Amino acid sequence: MGCDWLGHLLPARVKTTPGRMVETPGQAQRDPLMDGIRGLALVLMMFGHAAVNFVAPPWPLWGEMLCALAPIFFFLIAGMMVTGSVIHRQRGGTHFLKRMVFLMALGVAIDLLAWQIRPFTSCEVLYAIGVYLPLTYLALKYLKHGPLALAVLVVAATPALQTCLGYSAYPLEWDLSGGLVHPVLHTASVWRHWLVDGWFPVFPWLGMMLLGSWIEHQRIQQDAGNPGAGFGLVGTAFIGLGLKLWWPIQPGLVVRLQVGGAFMPPPLGYLLWGTGTFLALLYLSWPVRGAVYLAPLRRFGRYPLLGYGFHLLVIQGIRYRFGKFFLNRWQFLLLFSLWLAVLYVVLGLVNRWQGEVRAADGTMVQEKVDLEPETFRRLHWPAPEEVL
Repeated sequence: MGCDWLGHLLPARVKTTPGRMVETPGQAQRDPLMDGIRGLALVLMMFGHAAVNFVAPPWPLWGEMLCALAPIFFFLIAGMMVTGSVIHRQRGGTHFLKRMVFLMALGVAIDLLAWQIRPFTSCEVLYAIGVYLPLTYLALKYLKHGPLALAVLVVAATPALQTCLGYSAYPLEWDLSGGLVHPVLHTASVWRHWLVDGWFPVFPWLGMMLLGSWIEHQRIQQDAGNPGAGFGLVGTAFIGLGLKLWWPIQPGLVVRLQVGGAFMPPPLGYLLWGTGTFLALLYLSWPVRGAVYLAPLRRFGRYPLLGYGFHLLVIQGIRYRFGKFFLNRWQFLLLFSLWLAVLYVVLGLVNRWQGEVRAADGTMVQEKVDLEPETFRRLHWPAPEEVL
């Protein structure tokens, strides 16, 4: 059974003619709205990881909550990328399988070089996103009413599965010599980590990616990708409902907070609150999506994988050179600001080099095409860049 609801959004045939000049889908400009929010997610993730390494506990609850937005944002954006790639670039299953292989290989490299642990055991974020990309594509292609119902089912089933199967204090991770990195209960298992209690297991994180795919479908139907007031209203409602379900907010498993990531196990209120914040940000950021003062976030959002790898290298390099130490909060903020400044310059050099390479290859040549108004809007509106 095909995906009927998706078909009417795919571009019609493009006819070559001596008419006006527009860019083809493969040459579409970047989406500054998504670059900015992706960049914010990267900054929050780096802040959380750095804080738990260089600031002594306890950490304030508001800091944990802000940093815990990062994984929700990344999984929603990854799902949006799948829908955008299918609709704007007409990507197929082979493309997402290739992305999966790339992300899995990168995850292996990080496990071996940065964390020095055996790969594939604890459902780390790159493994999770890599595996869920083709699954989201299949849901997008073959579910008649899109992936929303499946997303709701996956997220709603999570608490019951956590109760039924159990939730370990820490995922199983072995160092390269075969020893356990952290002591865990004997009931922990790798298959259960991937299903329900790893870092980013199928339940609920596949559901979050499916939800992101559906959100992008809704955004595409708006005028030039403008999220509109509906996104803001739904986001506000989700924030309120999420906080009501989540309150009083519990810190989760203390040992897992040592990594500065999501609240684990992820309660439904946390997921609703994070999704609502994401929707509200889409709405509020639209009018200022191209503002000069948001340029650093857009640059970070253009190269999230480079930023992810860079921050791991910095943390591990500082630890290797100076050992374990803690800073006060003002010292940490100064260090982190310097960190962001260096990353901004590095990514600027990468962007300049990339532009020179593309110019040399002649990939920015425009084509003359004659389009129907609706097709012109879809082709000219930038799709989320495939960076995850």
